[in-house]
Amino acid sequence: MLVLQAGALNAVGFTALGIYTSHMSGMVADIAQHTMLAKFDSLLTGVLAVGAFIAGTMASTILFTWAKRRRLASRYANVLAVEGLLVLAVGFLAGDLDHVRADLILVPALCFAMGLQNALITKIRDFPVRTTHVTGMITDLGVEIGKWIYGGIPRGASSVRMDPHKAKVLAVLVLLFMVGGSLGIVGFWLFDFRALMVGSLLILLLSAPTSIRDLARAGLRPRRRPGGTAA
Repeated sequence: MLVLQAGALNAVGFTALGIYTSHMSGMVADIAQHTMLAKFDSLLTGVLAVGAFIAGTMASTILFTWAKRRRLASRYANVLAVEGLLVLAVGFLAGDLDHVRADLILVPALCFAMGLQNALITKIRDFPVRTTHVTGMITDLGVEIGKWIYGGIPRGASSVRMDPHKAKVLAVLVLLFMVGGSLGIVGFWLFDFRALMVGSLLILLLSAPTSIRDLARAGLRPRRRPGGTAA
């Protein structure tokens, strides 16, 4: 689901604004180019985008760590709920930004969402990839294919073996990113930025119940007085 969402967000961002909202390598390269060409308007967009992505990773880490230290089941769901609400707001409000420079608002907002998501995946133990870009996925997939080819060569090292499960996961995720991008483009053609609301609502449906349940439990938990007795 997250890979589909990232593919759609990137496709919508590029189709509407000419910017991939999770491609920080390209964004930093653009900042260098705009600096040398003295294109300060474009430079500002790039700086805000990278700053928002970093802020998203910071916010994800803070939210996750806060919930983990309290042993909340919603430590993943809380971050996803914030992402879903943010993207939902972008999809709902983006059409009313014609009177301002939309890129200065929309690009940082979407980059912040991708930062949230990208940092959250690092908290899943033994998960081999990020969900917001495919460079690492394709690299790791190529490594596994290389192992498979080398293992089949006569006199090849018998200890070199492809991890079929990892290769399958990587291949599926790359495909899902492509599918998400295609869906994002078609959705943008049909519904403009409102297409983003579909993916954000799905993420909220997946994450909100756990977050709400933990909030309800916290509200029902008795408060402690300074002396240690329950209020």
